[in-house]
Amino acid sequence: MKVPRTIYVAIAFVIFAALPAMAAVITLDDGAYHQLNGIYSEVAVYDTGQNEPTTVELVTGGIITDLLIWGNSCAVLSGGRVDSDLAAYDNSNVSMTGGYIACLWPVHNSTVAMSGGLVGYASSYDSSVLNISGGEISHLRINEGSKVTISGGNFPYVQPKANSLLEITDGVFGSVWPWDSSMTVSGGDLRYVSIGSTSHLNMRGGDINDLWGWETTTIDIFGGSVSNLRAKHSSVITLHGYDFVAMGGLSFSGEQVLGIGILSGKWHDGTPWTMRITEHDSTALIIATGAPEPSTLGLLAFGSLAMLRRWRHHNPYIAPLR
Repeated sequence: MKVPRTIYVAIAFVIFAALPAMAAVITLDDGAYHQLNGIYSEVAVYDTGQNEPTTVELVTGGIITDLLIWGNSCAVLSGGRVDSDLAAYDNSNVSMTGGYIACLWPVHNSTVAMSGGLVGYASSYDSSVLNISGGEISHLRINEGSKVTISGGNFPYVQPKANSLLEITDGVFGSVWPWDSSMTVSGGDLRYVSIGSTSHLNMRGGDINDLWGWETTTIDIFGGSVSNLRAKHSSVITLHGYDFVAMGGLSFSGEQVLGIGILSGKWHDGTPWTMRITEHDSTALIIATGAPEPSTLGLLAFGSLAMLRRWRHHNPYIAPLR
């Protein structure tokens, strides 16, 4: 049976008419709230001259190829997908509780709060701030002064660079590679951490299975658990505690730890620990010191001064402190 040409024309007309609705390009700049559950090739959000930020919420069923937000505008993701890029500029805000983003680009002074969902790749720049308490980012890169705080979630690969700051209080991590950056760990489960170039790690809690120090990095450990420690190049690793015991080939020269083997001790809060030093270049330093950290010294000094003032108060014939 031969189908009339008019039928084909009618079908083509219906498909062509539906394309704008299926893959629309829209610009929002009205200071209002918009819920998106359709299909869009690009959504650009502004707040030019508005008293309230323009806000878009992507919900289940919504699909956007590119989502761009500017000014003080907001993007909320509770579902749906951004199949290419979500770029947050200026002072914009992103809140993600669900859904999927292929690539997330926070720049300038933007802020991202994430408690759920999946991001394939995220790269933050400038003075942007990311606060992450859940969800997963498969590849997280932190650049150029950006700050990221993580209190939960799953992160197979994290790379802080270029004077950025990473703070970890909880979460599950595969590989973390700081480079010329600062990193603080007070909780979480980290499989592999490699501190490179001029980076600094301050560790007060959490569990690191394999910790490497490279180049001229500095690492200060006040608490937590490190299973394997590797000191390479000219790195300096300081363990702050007491009751240190060297075993399996390790020895001490003053506070300096020599060789490879097993080292145990207690942190200043009394928590016992044991770690294996598996690599130790002759140019690298591992120091086991019982000296309290500067904040503790400050408290001790303050307490001593208060006691001295009280003693002088009860001994009036002694000249008062100035």
